Amino acid sequence: MSISGTKKESKRVLRLRMTVFPILIGLGISYYLLQDEFKEYGIPEFTLSLTNCLLIFVIILLASLRDLAYMYRIRIITDKVISWKNSFNIIFLWEFASAVTPSIVGGSSVAFYILYKEGLSPGKSTATVLITALFDELFLIIFAPFTILLVGSSVVFNQDTDLSIFGTQLPIKSIFYVGYGILSILSIVLFSAIFVAPNLIRKIILLAFNLPVLRLKKEFGLKFSNDLETSSIEFRNKPAFFWLQIGLATAVSWLSRYSVLIFIILLFTPLSSYSIVIAKQLVMWIIMLVSPTPGSSGIAEYIFTLFLAGLIPVSIISSLAILWRLVTFYPYLFIGALILPGWTKRKFAKP
Repeated sequence: MSISGTKKESKRVLRLRMTVFPILIGLGISYYLLQDEFKEYGIPEFTLSLTNCLLIFVIILLASLRDLAYMYRIRIITDKVISWKNSFNIIFLWEFASAVTPSIVGGSSVAFYILYKEGLSPGKSTATVLITALFDELFLIIFAPFTILLVGSSVVFNQDTDLSIFGTQLPIKSIFYVGYGILSILSIVLFSAIFVAPNLIRKIILLAFNLPVLRLKKEFGLKFSNDLETSSIEFRNKPAFFWLQIGLATAVSWLSRYSVLIFIILLFTPLSSYSIVIAKQLVMWIIMLVSPTPGSSGIAEYIFTLFLAGLIPVSIISSLAILWRLVTFYPYLFIGALILPGWTKRKFAKP
């Protein structure tokens, strides 16, 4: 996609009214999940004790650590030409874009334009997005089977975790394998684009810009492909410590995200196994990545109640699903909406 095409798409996504769709879907599913629970069990009891205050502090700390790790990763990948302030804007606008677009689509095209408007070349912006996506996917691809083997496949995929959509039963395990396969194929493509065959990708881009619909942007296509190949050469020559920092930042970010749920559960009920919660979340996230709804709205809450059944009392499981999303999803909508007007005024006003 050309810069002008990406700009139009980014402007469409980066609008405050785009927050309406995931919020409405989330509220609708939340009402559906909670109405029966509240009728039967009432509102979950919560005591503001010293222990619970400490747990809330840890939840906030872990949620913040997740974003700090992503900000640090962006700074490392861009050789620290992006400031901490701009890294904050990038991460929250990137997450905002991901929250208002279907999970299967993601906010990568918007992220490319955000990085471009922050001063990176088109090729460097693309390479940065590709590397962040590659490391996120590698984390899921590596750790998902590892944790499943650790806790046991029968524990993660119990017989009651089939999705029922409009009366059709969809086995969770099958959906997971499809999602895992898509991530694996995508990782191979991304790895090849950056490290193995960047020249081939360059030729494909140039061929694409020879098509009638893109021919007028052929000069941009040439610059874009050259920038991407240059960035690829630059990244291939990076030392091992550079990649170690990116890998550790990725692991810290994802593990912080998963640990948030552990402490949310501990606010209301004891937990028998932390590793099972981590393993189930890894599988949940891979399934959520192929969701057709904005930011997996609705799907995430529904899968939560299926996967965590048995670990969390039925009387509070739907309430915890909503609380989990309030901590891990909605902040990106609201903070992104706060950042968005000022950022777009500054950046879209520029040529």
